[in-house]
Amino acid sequence: MQHFSLCAISLLLCSFPLVKTSFLTPASMRPSSLYQPGGEPNMNQDIKSKAEVIRDDVYRPLHLPRSKTPTGEDYSERKLTRAQKKLLYPTPEDLVRYKEFLRQPSSGLIRLLPRGKYENFIVGSGDHTRTRQDNYLPIPGGGAFYSFTQRSHVLGQRSDILLKHGLLRSGFVGEALGLMVMLGDIPLDSVAVNSPGVDYLATFVPPTSLKDADDQHKRNSEGFNAGRYLYMSALPVKPDTTYALRSVAYEIDDILIVFRVIRQDDDGSVVLLWKRIQKFQVRKLKE
Repeated sequence: MQHFSLCAISLLLCSFPLVKTSFLTPASMRPSSLYQPGGEPNMNQDIKSKAEVIRDDVYRPLHLPRSKTPTGEDYSERKLTRAQKKLLYPTPEDLVRYKEFLRQPSSGLIRLLPRGKYENFIVGSGDHTRTRQDNYLPIPGGGAFYSFTQRSHVLGQRSDILLKHGLLRSGFVGEALGLMVMLGDIPLDSVAVNSPGVDYLATFVPPTSLKDADDQHKRNSEGFNAGRYLYMSALPVKPDTTYALRSVAYEIDDILIVFRVIRQDDDGSVVLLWKRIQKFQVRKLKE
């Protein structure tokens, strides 16, 4: 595993040499970091052929962004231009098509953009300057991340899902676990906490010791079978497919989400229809 330390904003878009670190470390040593699971997971051949997991993404840390830029301007989707919002959000036609579904509580329709595609950072005269071009998004993560609790694309501790290299990723935030399963081409409204494949996630008990949480994180990254289902922290994008996600952020949130990939557009972005079907008691990690 590898580590690097630079200012929070530069790390959002740049890659640097890394040194070894640990996913979950004692409280006195824990960095405020993101860890993106990767490596060569133990998947079945169908998923493995599509995943194309990048080896150097194993536990790569990215420091969480500060709430404000060096100039004092806050990162907010509300400040995007009309053209930028059009780039980030689903189309009006999508919203009309799923209007009835979206009347349900704790549901939504979002677009995830490929990591790095719409991020832009210019360095000049020794100062960092973020551009305002309409084909770039001036928010941390560039629209590749999403928090179902905060309903925000801004990268942060509550981010639950990430789109990168054709993979949907979870459990990439420091002191968090993510576990997903592909349920197949089934209607989203038919999925409940006791549905096959989802029931395992609903009854999963997150470990509370640092060692056990670290072991679980590695197990999630490698993938494992329970019954006839494969569970992993990263799965390939497959249109017209329904997924379930258990997102555990210690001391913050613990939620069970089901979502469906409505489509994948030409730029690599994906449109997801989602709803939260259960919320769990938040747990704390012990030394």
